[in-house]
Amino acid sequence: MDLVTLRKMAAGGMHDHLGGGFHRYSVDRYWHVPHFEKMLYDQAQIASAYLDAFQITKDRQYAVVARDILDYVARDMTSKDGGFFSAEDADSVFEHGKPEHGEGAFYVWTEKQIDGALGDDSSVFKFHYGVQPHGNAPEGSDPQDEFRGKNILIERHTIAETRSILKRAKTKRDSRLPAVAKG
Repeated sequence: MDLVTLRKMAAGGMHDHLGGGFHRYSVDRYWHVPHFEKMLYDQAQIASAYLDAFQITKDRQYAVVARDILDYVARDMTSKDGGFFSAEDADSVFEHGKPEHGEGAFYVWTEKQIDGALGDDSSVFKFHYGVQPHGNAPEGSDPQDEFRGKNILIERHTIAETRSILKRAKTKRDSRLPAVAKG
């Protein structure tokens, strides 16, 4: 497997940037909108590819992604009795105890939810992951209109770019990112 592909997969929407692991596949040509199901066998194969990449290149970014996958499997796909769950369904309830459900309910976020969770630190997160006020699913990538107003996390800027913007904001003694960095 090509190292560029592995780097792009890790930055893309198929990668669960918060909970770890990978969704099955992308439903758009941008690798932004995934089918939100997670399969145990995919985690094993993808982790193996990242470990091979690390062994060949000694580049720690591949080891970090492999660890992310294995931590996810240990936490969320392993039963308390030691067995493994085969999959996490793509279709999930939006709120416990309510019947409304949809594709990727655990993995899509409104800007308001992100602001509420991160407070003053949300601008850095939103810059890094391409969060937009009206959602960030690319045109034509949401045929069921399920992601309107929601954001699917995808690394839009490298850590170095995000760090650079953050340093410039701190230099200006402003706790918020400059307007050019917002979205």
